[in-house]
Amino acid sequence: MTEKVRKWFTSILSILFGSVISTACAPVIAYAAAYMGPPEVYIKGKVKDIDTAQTIADIRLSLIINSNTNSVSSGTNGAYEFISPYRNFTIAAVDIDGSTNGLYLPTNIPLSLPDSPYYYTTNIDILMKTNG
Repeated sequence: MTEKVRKWFTSILSILFGSVISTACAPVIAYAAAYMGPPEVYIKGKVKDIDTAQTIADIRLSLIINSNTNSVSSGTNGAYEFISPYRNFTIAAVDIDGSTNGLYLPTNIPLSLPDSPYYYTTNIDILMKTNG
């Protein structure tokens, strides 16, 4: 009788522990990745004068994806930053402060970044020409 009880107890334990192990090893990450969508790319850089390499403040930068636009202005050190889940876009740069720090011609930069399954950062410096 004890042999039957031991076998029964062993089979119950193997069923319980087997189900715990199988649920603990389930590919939960794959489901989360499919739900979250494509990983984002962080686009950052500085706006610079093409001739002097000095940074330029107060340049409006627009990230254009299809017909959607997201705009920021370059900071006092010329820095800007965007976040996008898309890899094909255009960055448009326009001088918005008039002649305060020089007059600069508008610049459009079409970009196509490689696909990646991970988040990553890319540095893109925008070089602008003076108007004159």
